[in-house]
Amino acid sequence: MKRIAASVYVSVVALGTTAFIAEARPIYTRKENKPCGYCHTRTSGGGERGFRGMYYGANGLSFDDFEEKREALIAGLIPNTEGKDSVPKVSYNGNVSGPAAQQIQVAALRGPVVLLFVEKADDDTKAAVKSIAEVAKAYGTQVTVLGVAKSETALALSDELGGLIRVYSDPELVVAKKFKASQALDVALVAKLGEPVKSFEGYSRANVDAVTKLLAAGEKIQTPVIDMAKQPEKTLRGAKL
Repeated sequence: MKRIAASVYVSVVALGTTAFIAEARPIYTRKENKPCGYCHTRTSGGGERGFRGMYYGANGLSFDDFEEKREALIAGLIPNTEGKDSVPKVSYNGNVSGPAAQQIQVAALRGPVVLLFVEKADDDTKAAVKSIAEVAKAYGTQVTVLGVAKSETALALSDELGGLIRVYSDPELVVAKKFKASQALDVALVAKLGEPVKSFEGYSRANVDAVTKLLAAGEKIQTPVIDMAKQPEKTLRGAKL
């Protein structure tokens, strides 16, 4: 039943996205008091959507909770970029709410997903988030990197962590149980279409390297150039989830 519900949710999201693309009209520019180029790569006539347009379509045609700097950084961009420069350089999940299980399933339609379980904005978590954001940039749009938190205020936590990765709420630990994460800063690899591949205890250089090898072997994604010196040699691990 849960699997059916998730499939229905994913279908609704997909249909909603399609409808937004098909119905991109001046009505939205009037509603939001924004020019076409705010959401699209062309200043008139629509065209490809940048990260703002993706956010708008993923959040019920609303800019509620939109924050330029956070969304740009999550998209791997410099804030206030326009035109072609506003197209995400990473696999960008525009929805800000969740729940985590369903949003991971949506991301997995595009390809494999790497999860980092977080709980609070302490120094170790900030270091891990900064490091895994570099991994996201290296893979570009081939792999989605997401944060998962027990906290129901995941958006605020994402801001506290520098707005470098999208964090979703998992208050009932549905995702943590499915992907066998037991402590904050554990890492999990999710195959395309959402099935678990492997979980890792803590965030470290060795575990990032292991994830890249699994992506290459199982998902056939070529390993990009990642500066492993920027990945923590010592394993970072937080409190029990």
